Amino acid sequence: MGLMEKKYGLIIQQPSDLNVNYLTINAGKTLTVNSGITLNTKRNLINNGTITNNGTIVSENASFTTEAFNGTFLNSATVNNNGSITTKENFENTGTVNNNGSITTEENFENTGTVNNYSKITTNGSLENTGTFTSKSSASGTGSLIVNGTSTGDREII
Repeated sequence: MGLMEKKYGLIIQQPSDLNVNYLTINAGKTLTVNSGITLNTKRNLINNGTITNNGTIVSENASFTTEAFNGTFLNSATVNNNGSITTKENFENTGTVNNNGSITTEENFENTGTVNNYSKITTNGSLENTGTFTSKSSASGTGSLIVNGTSTGDREII
């Protein structure tokens, strides 16, 4: 059994990965992706609650392109990333992202909330920040931000 439901949310655990088209995390709920597990979303991943990612989250572009936010990772609450998140389109944050793993987006990274980056964020589009974006680490070579497009707004590298 790959899914385990508790009163506070959903846990994805071994032995199976989870493939979904649409996934919404409601306010007050938690999704936990355990180590060694991959959550594949073919369309939208919308987070209004908390995602704790210890594994891998992949948001893939679907074959239909008429849906709004196709292949976009939307967060309006909290994401604690200790694994890797890859999206083929935009990563849009209006909540809080605590990144101790890696986040890669093929399109734009848009932040109007708070990003605490202790590891690596790569965007192959633009970085648009009107919120708080802090990249920091005490270890050499970590806390990196790679922008292969344009960057607007304030960024703080500590």
